[in-house]
Amino acid sequence: MKKSIVFLTFLLLIVPVFAVLNEYGGLNVEYNNYLHIASIKYEPYPAEPGKYFDLWIKIQNSGIDKADVKFKLIPKFPFSLDANEIAERNIAGLSAGETTLLHYKIRVASSAVEGSTPLDYEAQVGNARQSANMNIWVQTIDANVDISSVKTQILVPGKITPVEINLENKADSPMNNIVVKLDLTATTLPFVPINSTTEKKLFFIEPGKINSVIFNLMALPGAAANAYKVPILIKFTDGTGKTYNKTGLIGLVVGSSPDLMVTTSSSDIYSKGTGNIALKVTNRGLTDIKFVSANLKPAKEYEVISENNIYLGNIDSDDYETAEYRIKVIKVKKGIVPLQLELNYLDANNNNYSEVRQVELKIVSAKDLGISNNGGAGRIIFVIIIIGAGYYFYRKWEKKKLAKK
Repeated sequence: MKKSIVFLTFLLLIVPVFAVLNEYGGLNVEYNNYLHIASIKYEPYPAEPGKYFDLWIKIQNSGIDKADVKFKLIPKFPFSLDANEIAERNIAGLSAGETTLLHYKIRVASSAVEGSTPLDYEAQVGNARQSANMNIWVQTIDANVDISSVKTQILVPGKITPVEINLENKADSPMNNIVVKLDLTATTLPFVPINSTTEKKLFFIEPGKINSVIFNLMALPGAAANAYKVPILIKFTDGTGKTYNKTGLIGLVVGSSPDLMVTTSSSDIYSKGTGNIALKVTNRGLTDIKFVSANLKPAKEYEVISENNIYLGNIDSDDYETAEYRIKVIKVKKGIVPLQLELNYLDANNNNYSEVRQVELKIVSAKDLGISNNGGAGRIIFVIIIIGAGYYFYRKWEKKKLAKK
């Protein structure tokens, strides 16, 4: 009893607990003349968010008598112990000058803030109890914010298109003050930001999470269809205030969907039978198309006599090419022969297209032209009569002339 009273008196009189972190991450804590924390060590150093670290605590009895020692770890966020890890350890009969080594496996929360974080503990000898803490340095080793994906559509010249850039925090702790900047200063890049700048900011991204920024970009009206490389800068800081800079490239494609119109340019077919037709293929799109071929497919209404597959080559925007065929019309319904024209081509970005267009060939009859069959025969007879009469009167005149001689 006297020993406990004396020991407690020492606890009340001693200098408060102190701790000094050495360059290896160890701590030296001295309680009093009876209990001495000889060393504290943890690995890995620094401790990483979302992972475990091992903690070793070496306790020494600096008194002259045996002592029963209780040591209890009191972890608070971001530290915790698994269910199978015992926080309170009992060391019975620790002899004078003797040491014991305690080992703990401690989990660090994935959302831990980087920097020095206190880990509380408590030591007791007899009825005397003292609390203190040790500082654990927490820092992610692989600070990394990366582009996980870019979501956008083909940028049509003259139209606004959203470009969504998804950023993933691949580190084990939050990343702060994220800045994303597109470098559009190169004269070869035909893009301008609309209703915003080329810079976007995020306050933070939790570990393992994905956040996005959206740029509203317009491809200039005269932009050529092509794939463009756009430089991008990502700037961010970790929990300790250290700043990181990353550069990279994203790809943006300028183009538009082809818009073709097919019409009948000319025809010399006025009824069932054989004749020539010309089909005009017009490019009404904003970009050029290339390697165009026009294949007039056979059908029950007509027969293709000439070569049915014609190569037209390239067709610029707001231009046309003509495909000429010779066909035999077999069936006409309400003055229309439906032609089936298959078009195969590439757009300006080498995307392949194949489509079948139906073109109405109008068969114009003689009646539609204002010419009747009877009227035609009458004209022929009239012409023959005129020629015959002229010949008759010429012969008669010639005979009179000879008679006078």
